[in-house]
Amino acid sequence: MVSQLLFTAFSNRADAVQLAQEAGRQLHDEGVTTRLHLLDVDATPDVDASTLVVSLGGDGTFLKSARSPMRWARGCSRSTWADWGSS
Repeated sequence: MVSQLLFTAFSNRADAVQLAQEAGRQLHDEGVTTRLHLLDVDATPDVDASTLVVSLGGDGTFLKSARSPMRWARGCSRSTWADWGSS
């Protein structure tokens, strides 16, 4: 089950940052926990296997966002992420 949504973007993509902020406000109004993680600025976000990562930007943003959760996750073994991703 997803418990939080993490938008990822690079700080130089004002359009992606604005979209994340607008979507975050709307989702918050619906009771969804969201955060924005700037891939080139922010420290490591607090994520686990219940975090849905949504990449906003281009190919590079997608690739970095796809690779990062394994490094970010605390308390999740490699097998936990592999099991979670296959369900």
